[in-house]
Amino acid sequence: MYTTLATARHALGHDRWHQICGTVSGPRDGRVRITLSLNGRTVLDAEDEDPGRLVTAGGVGLRGDNTEMAFFGFTAGNHTGGRPRAEPPAEGTPR
Repeated sequence: MYTTLATARHALGHDRWHQICGTVSGPRDGRVRITLSLNGRTVLDAEDEDPGRLVTAGGVGLRGDNTEMAFFGFTAGNHTGGRPRAEPPAEGTPR
């Protein structure tokens, strides 16, 4: 079951790479903050007041509906400092 916490509208340029970074922080006061940035700009900031399994160890997944996507440099971890950065593949790399 999926729950929509927030939505944001943002246009993406076609035929080029975009850097997307999502973070989950907390729990604090029983709530978890979720942010999403696109090319270094925050486009979504939401707070989950009933985070359930987000506050326990578990798996991660990537989901995209009605789109074509390719992933590289995907990492998940317990970070306490700066966000990891990945560079897009070199020109000519299959997309």
